[in-house]
Amino acid sequence: MERERRSYQEMERLGYPKSIDGNHAFIKACDEDLRKMIDQNHGLIKAHDEEMERIKQMADDMFTMEQESMGHCFPHKRRKIEKLLLMSEIINLRHNKMMNEMALLEADERMSILAQEHQTEKDEFERRIKELERKVDDKRVEEVEIQSLKEEIKVKPKVEAIEEEEVKVKEEEA
Repeated sequence: MERERRSYQEMERLGYPKSIDGNHAFIKACDEDLRKMIDQNHGLIKAHDEEMERIKQMADDMFTMEQESMGHCFPHKRRKIEKLLLMSEIINLRHNKMMNEMALLEADERMSILAQEHQTEKDEFERRIKELERKVDDKRVEEVEIQSLKEEIKVKPKVEAIEEEEVKVKEEEA
């Protein structure tokens, strides 16, 4: 939660827009920026992959040429080439590790955005439910008032009739 708050503060500091309904535009802006960074990262990774393939191919070519031309006369050259191949493998492993970490980061960011969107929708639904419940309660109160008025209308003529009879009885007695 703290990480999200810091992220919001950073995005506000950078001037990302907010909409009336909260962070919806903010989330979209974050999502767009994340996509741009991912695309840039993929471009860098592709360039890195191409460079690594080129280096590996050069090392393979050098190794093959050295073996063919020199035979086994120069073991130090062969060791140098083997060292280059080993370094190439290490670089590939580091690259794969970086790719895995990036994939995890991308998934984490996307899950965070989805969670924020889900919370926004949930809050909106809860607000609408409360509003509808309030309207239903208001309608029930009005129905009770109407029923009370109807009962009063039914009772009033009877009360008036009883009062008139009491007045007649008092007049007759007097």
